Amino acid sequence: MADWYILNPPNVGPRPTSASTSLDCKPMSVHRSFDGKFAEHLFEFRYIKDYFTAQFTVDNCTLLTHIWNSVLPNGQNVADALIQAIDQQENLVWVARELNRAKSYVANNDKPNANDPPLNNIINGINSLKPNSADALQVETLIRTFGALGDYYQRNAKQFQATGQRVMNILAQITPSTPIFPPLDTRFYNFMDATFSTYPTRISSRGTNMLNNYRTKLRSLATTAAPVPPPPDFAVYHDTTASIIATRVGAAGNQLNWKDLIPPRITHPECNTAGTPGSLILYNMTTGNPVTLSNNPHFIITALGRSQYGLTHAPTGDVYLDHHLADYYGPTCTGIRFIGLGAVGAGNLPTAKFDLDCLGGVGRTLSNLHDFLLISSIGTRRPPGRISLAVLVLLVRRSRKTTRKTDELCTVESLQAVQLKLGLGWERAMYDMRDTR
Repeated sequence: MADWYILNPPNVGPRPTSASTSLDCKPMSVHRSFDGKFAEHLFEFRYIKDYFTAQFTVDNCTLLTHIWNSVLPNGQNVADALIQAIDQQENLVWVARELNRAKSYVANNDKPNANDPPLNNIINGINSLKPNSADALQVETLIRTFGALGDYYQRNAKQFQATGQRVMNILAQITPSTPIFPPLDTRFYNFMDATFSTYPTRISSRGTNMLNNYRTKLRSLATTAAPVPPPPDFAVYHDTTASIIATRVGAAGNQLNWKDLIPPRITHPECNTAGTPGSLILYNMTTGNPVTLSNNPHFIITALGRSQYGLTHAPTGDVYLDHHLADYYGPTCTGIRFIGLGAVGAGNLPTAKFDLDCLGGVGRTLSNLHDFLLISSIGTRRPPGRISLAVLVLLVRRSRKTTRKTDELCTVESLQAVQLKLGLGWERAMYDMRDTR
């Protein structure tokens, strides 16, 4: 079941109120055969096509293939996820045929010219002023529909926004094979902003252009050698004599606040977006000197569907995982975390999230690297028989102290001792993508 949107039918007769453009909604309507209801996606599939067409060219074929065939962290293919994000019940309504048609003219940006409005071929084909003209009724119905279309969009703005958010969240989880500035989801936000901002004008102009051409055509017929006035059932034409329908159609776009159609932007740093390769640099808190990890391993910044990023060890595919020590050593360790490399999803551990401080730079550049929970130290250790492992330790409860021997593991003093024992004496970390290996 879904809501059913229709126009209130006009009252037949040459009165100023006879060409109503008001929108009527029947909530949770059930479809039955031949009841005039057509299924309509509010947020359309074509937005995905138009987005990729606007942002990329055939020269980006390899990159686009990678994006389209990427697999999200939940195991779903990107193409399938985008279809599912749009094909949701909340994004579906029943509409009268003319509402669907009018919306298509706006979404597809069809018939934008004043001398060639929607249904112009039918308008030009009207050759008599006989009552009950099917062509005149079709034209007048679409003109009335444009008069209510802004209201239709505005009433469903929340559904537009929610669907756009789902699409943006999917794009924000894609790590492209080549870094993209700005990232995919930001580009889609910009695309929605640029597209939906034109809708008020598209709505009003198409209705106005139709009305002007229709009025000109009928007046031309009414002044022929055998003049006859348009019949009373040409309701829209007769309303134009009082300029009421013209005002309604011309102001239809003002019923829509197009910004309500757009979800909030996912903010990202201006530098080192998802897919950027580089190295970690550690800075010794005593000397201030930079030190790279053993063998200077290669990393890739990984999209996580949010403002923060993950960090993937490129040769192995391992990522930094976030361990909450309280899960292992009890409540005394609440808020204290250990972050180290491991296979994606190992132990059901979440991927560690990092903020980038671009230091005023844009694109691929040197940046500070901060754990989303505020890094206090970073360093390396070399367990016997294993490759050196980057380790980050976060001290959230710096002032926590206890005299109970059983709780000594997660006191400030004991963690400082662990740092010294493991050689964790690093003040901060940086991410350097200038090495483009």
